[in-house]
Amino acid sequence: MPRTLDVRGTNTGSPRRGRRRYQRPGGPRTARGVCERLYPGTMSEYQVTQIGALDQWRDHFGGFSEASSRNGRRMVDHELPMQHIGMSANALEPGEEAGYWHTHNRIEELYIFLEGHGQMGLGDDVIDVGPGTVVRVGQGVARTWRARPDSEGQLRWICIRGGADPLPHVPNDGAVDATSPMPW
Repeated sequence: MPRTLDVRGTNTGSPRRGRRRYQRPGGPRTARGVCERLYPGTMSEYQVTQIGALDQWRDHFGGFSEASSRNGRRMVDHELPMQHIGMSANALEPGEEAGYWHTHNRIEELYIFLEGHGQMGLGDDVIDVGPGTVVRVGQGVARTWRARPDSEGQLRWICIRGGADPLPHVPNDGAVDATSPMPW
């Protein structure tokens, strides 16, 4: 019978480029059984972290470097050993803004807005964003964002960064296992 894992634990240092990763007391959680059955000779693992409830996101402090760190930003990919994607959890107070524009040459970003109201500058355009707005920003497009001063609460969103090879429309690197029982 599969076990249900408690995801509480502590962040501990990881030897991988100074990144932090989630580890439960007694070591990291890993999943190998299904991967070994589907892909003999390979080994995979997973990691779990908690980023907290939305109303706790403002308490995070982080960034890509010490100089770019600020309240309301958590670089989740600095805690988990991600290879091809990155993710940040973000929160801005009403009236607060990024304070800079930026572009990427090889990375595209997906912004998923969860709470609050704000605006994104995308090149020469400004769009309104709020709960349920999803914005894909490609390479070379300048972007910035702000929480509207009249927002009833914090602007909260997830930013997912991806690079490397383009993803196929239908994933073609996996296999379906219709014989294993469901864990619940």
